[in-house]
This record gives sequence, structure tokens and C-alpha cells, in this order.
Amino acid sequence: MLWHVFFIAAKWTKNSLLPQRSGLLDCSTQTPLPDYYLSKIWTKLMGSGVLGTVVLDGPRTVRAYAHCAADDTRDVVVLLLNLAEKAIEIDLVVGSNTIKAARTEWHFTAGEDGLGGTGVRLGGKELVWVPGQALPPMEGVSKEPSNPVRLAQHSIVFVRLPGVAPVGLC
Repeated sequence: MLWHVFFIAAKWTKNSLLPQRSGLLDCSTQTPLPDYYLSKIWTKLMGSGVLGTVVLDGPRTVRAYAHCAADDTRDVVVLLLNLAEKAIEIDLVVGSNTIKAARTEWHFTAGEDGLGGTGVRLGGKELVWVPGQALPPMEGVSKEPSNPVRLAQHSIVFVRLPGVAPVGLC
């Protein structure tokens, strides 16, 4: 069964993704923690224009947030959180139209040390910072329009949808 995410073209006040208690760096090793990587990708993708979202027909464990893209295009970036113990698939819908366009996705899950650990994976690959070097690349994966978005258990997924914002909204 596919769950639907419906975007309401309305702007709202921006809220922070990261909880206040979260650290960005491990104080003893100075290595980036998962929230650091998420804040970097948030800044790269999510603009200041906030769009209303509604999760239709889905479990209570799915959260959805949508923003205009940070680069001032008509792109919309959706942040999806799956808090459930199992993977799910969703369709993205704007108005009454299911989005059937190519998109780019970034799938973040816990690292090999699990949910309580300090590691994070992007697309199944552990992000490892080597002291003295740049951060590992955080490139998204292009997806075909016919595929629903698959959310792994306990995952955070950013989805960039090109050109779907109504003219003048973003």
C-alpha cells in the first residue's frame, strides 16, 4: 500500500530540524555526529520558504516537511522521517496530482553502531570523516518518476522535486 504526502501551497514560520540538546561534534574526538551531517544537507537543500504539508492515509510514524529549495529555483525539497520499525513506500502529491517527474533523493540511516550510536549512513554507505580532510561527499541519487519514495525503517530522507512549486511561491 502506498501512502500519500499532500503539499498545501502555504508559507509557514520556519522551525528547526535539530533538537536543541543535540551536539554537532563529538567533544572528545572532534568528529562530526549525525546531526552535523543533517545540518549540512539541510543548509544545502532547504530554503527559507516553508510549505505546509499533510500526510494522508499514512502511519502516524511518518513526518513530512517541505521547503522551497535553497537555491531560489522553483524546486521543492521535502524532508521525510520514518520513525517506524519497518520500511514503507509513499507517493508524493502536489494538489491532486501525483508527482511523476525525476527527482533526487538523500537517504540517511543510523550507522553500524545503531540508533544510539554516533555513525550515520547516506545511501547505505557510512559517512566517515578523516581528520585533516574534507567531509565525505553527500551526493543524492537520481530516481525515476515512476518509482514511489521508499523510506527505510528509522530513516530521514530528503527529496528534491524539480520545478513543482507554483510560479511566485518559491
